[in-house]
Amino acid sequence: MDPEVALPTALPTERKSTSSVNLLLRTLFHSANFTLSVFVSLWGIVMCLNIDPSQHSDPIIKDLKYLAPGFGTNWNYVSFSQT
Repeated sequence: MDPEVALPTALPTERKSTSSVNLLLRTLFHSANFTLSVFVSLWGIVMCLNIDPSQHSDPIIKDLKYLAPGFGTNWNYVSFSQT
């Protein structure tokens, strides 16, 4: 280590190969997370679009079709009262 800078010293070629591997791993990780997030979001949207309120007697399921977009935006405290 260089005492003046307190950073590890490496040749530019060594640093570049380590940086390239790190960049590749980070890109793969973020691509996988983004793909999974999109898949889960689309699955949730399809589920909400396929809810038929006339087939369910539970009022929570009926309300879910209309309140689900609010859950994605963290408006999860909104609910309908069945009193």
